[in-house]
Amino acid sequence: MKSVFFKITVGVAMASFLAACSPMSENSLLTDDISDPTSHNMNTDPNSTELFLQADKTNLGSTSNGSAVEMSGNCFASTYPTHKITAAVGNTAKYIFDITSSANTSTSTSGTCRNGRFNIAIKAANLTVGSNTITLTIRGYDSSGNENTSGNGSTQFSVTRAN
Repeated sequence: MKSVFFKITVGVAMASFLAACSPMSENSLLTDDISDPTSHNMNTDPNSTELFLQADKTNLGSTSNGSAVEMSGNCFASTYPTHKITAAVGNTAKYIFDITSSANTSTSTSGTCRNGRFNIAIKAANLTVGSNTITLTIRGYDSSGNENTSGNGSTQFSVTRAN
C-alpha cells in the first residue's frame, strides 16, 4: 500500500509537468499554433567577429629536426564562402600540412577548418633551433575576395626545436 505522502508527491509532480507544458503567454514556444515560415529571417552575411581559432594545447614541448609539429583545436569560419588557416613564425609564413585535407603536402601555405576542427602540422626543419612561437590565423574571404580576420581568429603555439 502506497503512502499518502507518495500519492501527494506524484500528484504535485504531474500537475507541475502539465503546467510547464501549457503556454504562459501569446509568444510562448509551447504552442500548437502554426508559424509563418516567411517571417523567419536568418542573417547569413559573413561576420569577421565570428572567425574563431582555439588551440587544444598551446605548449607543444620539444621536437627534433626530422619530425613534424602537430597543432589542433576548435575553429569557426562564420559564413564566409572560402577561408584558410595560415601559419607564421614571427613575420615569416611557413609551409604546412593540412592533416584534415586530402591534398596533404608540405608545400601548402594554408589549411582549413572542417566540422569545427583544424589539424595542421609543420615540419620541425622549418623552425629555428631553440624556442619558437607559431601563430595560426584564420582568414575569411567574402564573395568579392576581400580578406577578413578577427582578434579571436588567431592562436599561438610554443615549441622548442632541439637540433
